[in-house]
Amino acid sequence: MNETPVRQMTLVRKFVAVAGVVALLSAPVACGDDATSSLVQGNVFLTVAPSQSAAVGAVRVRVTGPGVSAVAPASSSYTVYWRLISPSEVQLIVLGAIGTAPVVSLTVSDSRSPGRYTATVLEAAGSDDQLITDLAQFSARIETGG
Repeated sequence: MNETPVRQMTLVRKFVAVAGVVALLSAPVACGDDATSSLVQGNVFLTVAPSQSAAVGAVRVRVTGPGVSAVAPASSSYTVYWRLISPSEVQLIVLGAIGTAPVVSLTVSDSRSPGRYTATVLEAAGSDDQLITDLAQFSARIETGG
């Protein structure tokens, strides 16, 4: 290429100007201004409570919300089996004497906002292994603290 020095300087200036604009436009992303920078990974707790005094021995629950990465029993009184269905849904089975105490600890991407997570009881069985058909008697909630 036999370009004149003036033409070469013009191309260099255009390149520097474009590079400067790109740097300015990408600065907010590089500085962490996105919505995930304020998330705090941690644990939230699931409590499943029957409104009646039935002896509940097992529940199957769907939990929805962003970034559930692990599930563990809230105490040694419970056995938990779980499966990640999608990035925003986990289903789990809890075995043990279900009462008013938290049954499961969930590791989530945003533990400061438990309201972003919902829990629904899908099935329940009594300690006598009989299905409980009235699922409306259960309240399932996600809270911080254990």
